[in-house]
Amino acid sequence: MNNPEEITAIILARGKSFRMKMEKGLVLFNGKMLVEHVIEAIKIVTSNIIIITANAQYKQFDYPCFADELENKTKEPDSKKEVREKKPVSIKLLPLGKINSALISTTLSDMKKIVSDVELLPHEEMPASAFYAPRNRYRADTLLD
Repeated sequence: MNNPEEITAIILARGKSFRMKMEKGLVLFNGKMLVEHVIEAIKIVTSNIIIITANAQYKQFDYPCFADELENKTKEPDSKKEVREKKPVSIKLLPLGKINSALISTTLSDMKKIVSDVELLPHEEMPASAFYAPRNRYRADTLLD
């Protein structure tokens, strides 16, 4: 499929959880913040990572942080939305396997509200080699080869 250097992962770390009353991505789990677990999983596939957040604490992970351009419906304790300089971003949306076409259309429309360069690639069947039976799930690293 794509060269790993051409792939950019976007972590959505928008704000506080209403039920938890705290920023979920910064909660400790097994000795690390939840966002660190996500970053470790993504780094298997690509080193190009962007974090969408209004919280400056995410800068500690040394990845570009961008403000959420949609209306923030949670109250931020720190009203400053410090983010790094914006770089051009393009997204390629590749539908895999059985997926509802309305969901694809909605996802594409929502992505275009945030990033202007979004391309919908032709639908592909889920490769049989990507299924990892012992854990009953698909492996991202095999999908991105």
